Amino acid sequence: MQMSEEISSAANPGEQNGNSDIRESSQSRCFHSSRRTTRHVETGPKIDQTCPAGSTTIHIAKIRRALRMVEEERFTPFTVRIGPYHEASMVQPSENNPHDKKGKEVMENEQNKSVLVDRLVSVLLEQPGELENLMARAMECYAEKKGKQPCDNELHITEQEKSFFVDRFLSLTFEDRKEEAPQLTLQEHKVQVIEDLKNLKTMKCYAGNPRAEETEEAFAAMMMRDGIYVLCLLVDMVETSPGEGDVRPDEIDLLRDVVFLLENQIPWIVLKELQSLAGYSNEPGLLCTRVRDLLAEGRYITKATPESPAKEPAHLLHLVHTYFAPPKSGEAAIDIVRNKGTGPWKRATLYRRCAYVQFKRREFEAGVESILDVSLQGGTLLIPCLQIDGNTWTILRNLMALEEQMPERPVTAYCVFMSQLARQAEDVEFLEYEGIIINFLGNNEVVVQGFSNLCEGVINDKPSYLYDIWHTLDKRSKSAWNKFMGSFMERNMLDNVQFVAFIGAVILLILQIAQVIIGSLSLINKQK
Repeated sequence: MQMSEEISSAANPGEQNGNSDIRESSQSRCFHSSRRTTRHVETGPKIDQTCPAGSTTIHIAKIRRALRMVEEERFTPFTVRIGPYHEASMVQPSENNPHDKKGKEVMENEQNKSVLVDRLVSVLLEQPGELENLMARAMECYAEKKGKQPCDNELHITEQEKSFFVDRFLSLTFEDRKEEAPQLTLQEHKVQVIEDLKNLKTMKCYAGNPRAEETEEAFAAMMMRDGIYVLCLLVDMVETSPGEGDVRPDEIDLLRDVVFLLENQIPWIVLKELQSLAGYSNEPGLLCTRVRDLLAEGRYITKATPESPAKEPAHLLHLVHTYFAPPKSGEAAIDIVRNKGTGPWKRATLYRRCAYVQFKRREFEAGVESILDVSLQGGTLLIPCLQIDGNTWTILRNLMALEEQMPERPVTAYCVFMSQLARQAEDVEFLEYEGIIINFLGNNEVVVQGFSNLCEGVINDKPSYLYDIWHTLDKRSKSAWNKFMGSFMERNMLDNVQFVAFIGAVILLILQIAQVIIGSLSLINKQK
């Protein structure tokens, strides 16, 4: 009790000066964070339309604030930082940059935290052994008894790996170039690689010119460093790995950060240039094959998907999007929805009950290439299986953020569709029973919450390839016959015991009718 009073009195001197501002900014952030918007909240990122040669019009853009504030961890790298956006988070934020407002708030909070910690430690030091006991008890609460948090440690390890991979990569490629130029030194070779990457004008591949104050040489050096790391991670160009005694981050986490995060991407032209430098110019499909196999393992696409896409992607996440092979939306279907006044999507159990719709898992086969290939055949809705694990929401939300630069948004349409089907725990349980969802998160309520957050802050104002299915399901749900049959089938045939009893009663009724008919015929024959 005495200790808490001392700490409180030690912290009070700065309360009148700074704490009112802290409370005001804290209340403001709480107010804004509670106002979540589901659509048309902001326009997409401002894009510089001038792209370097060999690139596409798809840029590596910052995530909109309305999208990020729902679940920021879906867009944040945990193990490795790639590119200029999160590289900048390691330095002090700029006061002139409006995008760094949140960073300045964090820095202010960290400064206030440091002041309070210093005062707390000074109080604890006055009591012998108290600080050591407090640290020992705190360490017991963590699985790893280390001074640093696991995330910081993993980021530190991957930064060391970057340096190691760069040295190994340059050494290997230097041997090849030295045969052509015997007088070339390793340092001159490194400068030449950076110069080649500078000529690609990769800074224009990022929206908003995020490192405008940096020289082209420094930006190209960052591209070389991060590009080599990505290549070595995905293609295993360097056999030896560093970090003796250090625990390397899990490969799943590394692939999540490198492949699936929009802000954590590196231009494809950089990877292509480095791959050519390493002597893999005749094997352009190495990266594509690695990403395709990664998606096939997660059951997002079929293993029969072609290795290389028809058009060169802008970056790895763009490559992921092309592998989803989204169907084209039809203008006729869009006109149907606008003219007929189609109602909103319904839950899966309501479609079963009110529209007499059967749900069936659609297997990957010819013409079914990804989870987006949803089909309605008569009264049966065929949906490919969605495997829900720790990375599912991250992949889908980053793909939807990427689609804000595209004329069509099939992944967004699919996510809206699935999030409406699985709005309650009974819907998730039903979809699991039909094999349409595989839940690796354990709790159905967690899945419901994940689907609920999936489309928060998303802009969905483009044509959808699911409009014709949407209209047909809505039309079926307005039919009195479908409502009767759906309700009847749900009451009598969902339970196995009830189903057997119903079939038995029907057979008994048929036998009784047949007995009456046969008896009547025999009686008529006797009278004749």
